[in-house]
Amino acid sequence: MRILHVVTLLSPDGRYGGPVEVAEQLARASARRGDAVTIAAGAIGYRSAHPRRVDGVGYRLYRVIGGAARFRFSHLVAPGLWAWLWRHGRTADVVHLHLSRDLIMIVSALILLARVRMPGSPAVIVQTHGMVVPATGFLARVMDAAATRPILRSASAVLCLNDRESELVRAVEPSARVRVLRNGVRLPADAAEMSSREVLFLARINARKRPVEFVRMGAVLADRWPDVRFTLVGPDGGAGAEVREAIAAAGRPTISWEGAVRPADVHRRIAAASLYVLPAADEPFGMTIVEAMASSRPVVVARSGALADEIERSGAGVVFDDTAAGLVAAVEKLLADPGEALDMGARGRSLVEREFSIDVVAAELTAIYRAATDRPFSVLWVTNVAAPYRVPMWRSLASSCDLEVALLEDDERLSADTAANRGADWRRDRVAGVRIRSLRTLRLASGEGRFYTLTSVFPRLRQDAVLLGGWESPAYWQFLFVARLTGRRVVGFYESIARTHRHTRGLVASARRWYFRSLDAVVVPGVAARDALVAMGVSPSRILTGFNAVDVGEIHRLASAARPRATAEGHRFLYVGRLIGLKGVDLAIEAFTIARRPGDLLTIVGGGEERAALSELCRRRGVRDAVEFTGPIENADLPPVLAAHHTLVMPSRQDVWGLVTNEALAAGLHVVVSAVAGVAASVSNMRGVFVSAPDVEPLATAMRASADAWTGPIEQPEILAHDPVAFASVFARALDPHQRAVDETSVRTA
Repeated sequence: MRILHVVTLLSPDGRYGGPVEVAEQLARASARRGDAVTIAAGAIGYRSAHPRRVDGVGYRLYRVIGGAARFRFSHLVAPGLWAWLWRHGRTADVVHLHLSRDLIMIVSALILLARVRMPGSPAVIVQTHGMVVPATGFLARVMDAAATRPILRSASAVLCLNDRESELVRAVEPSARVRVLRNGVRLPADAAEMSSREVLFLARINARKRPVEFVRMGAVLADRWPDVRFTLVGPDGGAGAEVREAIAAAGRPTISWEGAVRPADVHRRIAAASLYVLPAADEPFGMTIVEAMASSRPVVVARSGALADEIERSGAGVVFDDTAAGLVAAVEKLLADPGEALDMGARGRSLVEREFSIDVVAAELTAIYRAATDRPFSVLWVTNVAAPYRVPMWRSLASSCDLEVALLEDDERLSADTAANRGADWRRDRVAGVRIRSLRTLRLASGEGRFYTLTSVFPRLRQDAVLLGGWESPAYWQFLFVARLTGRRVVGFYESIARTHRHTRGLVASARRWYFRSLDAVVVPGVAARDALVAMGVSPSRILTGFNAVDVGEIHRLASAARPRATAEGHRFLYVGRLIGLKGVDLAIEAFTIARRPGDLLTIVGGGEERAALSELCRRRGVRDAVEFTGPIENADLPPVLAAHHTLVMPSRQDVWGLVTNEALAAGLHVVVSAVAGVAASVSNMRGVFVSAPDVEPLATAMRASADAWTGPIEQPEILAHDPVAFASVFARALDPHQRAVDETSVRTA
């Protein structure tokens, strides 16, 4: 696994404290497990270049710009680090952000989150180290709203030291996926023997760590224990002046401040002391406490610290009550009983071996990494309406990814739009098994066209990839812009064929051509749509050709069960669709008057503006008694109707596909299909298919040929191979080239 740790600063004196040390410990543990690990950070204070590789961990360090004289890390910037993360951040499997509210880390995190939300990109893990708590200042609240909260919300996991820190992080961002992960240390080879009687404070000289209280405790005990030294070790974290004044006021030569120690020397320095003291109030963890226990040294900690209960329960040290008197009493207890102090040190090492060993923590972290990288690939499918024939394909696609369907048309508006001619089965609330939501849009209706604009200029897009089910509406362009801005993969679904293009040149044609050329991939339902894209200049390598699908298996089953036992006299022709000019229903009626034989019937299923004119045409042609208009029916009621007929007629003057052809073939029927329909090229070689020009005489010839060839329903039609599972596999490959295709066996038998 390739792991990238990102921290704010590395410095030779360890002035950034815990986060860097934790990052390096975790990185080295992962490297020992065989992972490829890199630490990227700003760097300050190095007189010579830092090694590019230490203990199997690679380092990418970049100079920081800004003043740090007073430890004001929030004012530092690291443009070199940001540029490197922009170029290389996506090459890892996991990005581990050691988050704090400083400019270097906040910008680094935003860069990475903008770059990694693409197929094959890293999982993002955030570790807060007790530094992300509810903000009180105005600027901190602004930063939280603009950056901290989005970072926490987007992370696959947010690592906290304990339940207390978890609550604080959730107070900042309630939706953060919080996991508890303790810090760990690498155990020394053995417990070193102490070389002197020394009480040691090793931490940043910061007011919260209470170093002045340590000095005052030393001043009280120095006279009672003249052979004991009281030593502070650590970089100035803002309280250095107060510590110097306290040491001078104490006037004891056995009390001193040594300054900082290199991180690599921490274990050695702790081992040289006889006991370790950290008076810090509300210490969120305390890496040096764990390191002291790992070195078999007894510890003295405040009751308010996060580790106090475990130290007291295991007998690894003494817990005092956060008062100055309590601190003095706790330290004196250990000085007065060296045997008990040794026993506490041994119990502390055992505690670390069980709970805080870096190898134990690294194993837990590896499990978190694995869970994050195994997350389901997420897809947003944007389309106009919840077409019922698409639902089986959506269900199949959802078996291989986390799918959400976003509709540009809401149910109430769809139901009120009589011109749309959509039944109740087109409503979102009638769809089961697919996660669907309606978007807030403004709609412009122009004839049969519906054009949608999102009310939000920049729609929120959290998924790894987006599939755009059209191009004409501004809403699709809005999603395309946001997807490109945030680095998502964008796939189009294009169903039109060249014959249906009203604009072959000019501004509209140019916009359509640019739109589809800009997509990462385009899925088409057949060869006719593919040829239309190629003619636009779309690279064939980015076109994935499927076969437009309905739930052919279910239709075949239902139609077979509903098929009448008795053979009807004459041939039963069927038309299913809207009654509008482009569908050529008048051509079917005219052709029927020529092709019909005694007993033949034509059933017309559907509604539309030409219903009255078509009925009048039947009267004029003398076939009114042989033609039945049933009105529209829902998709679920279609299989029994198909089963009662022999030949479907689809006489379209213009049609991008014609899915009723799939449905009729699945039911075992013959099909007479217009040559200009998109489906024609894809089904022309199947049994029972008769392709005809969209004109009366050719249609009549084809209808008579179908009737003459009829010997009964086709038992195993070829169309059964082109089901929603097969079509969903094409979309899965287009959306995520790294993803396995849909498991057809598991889906079909589920």
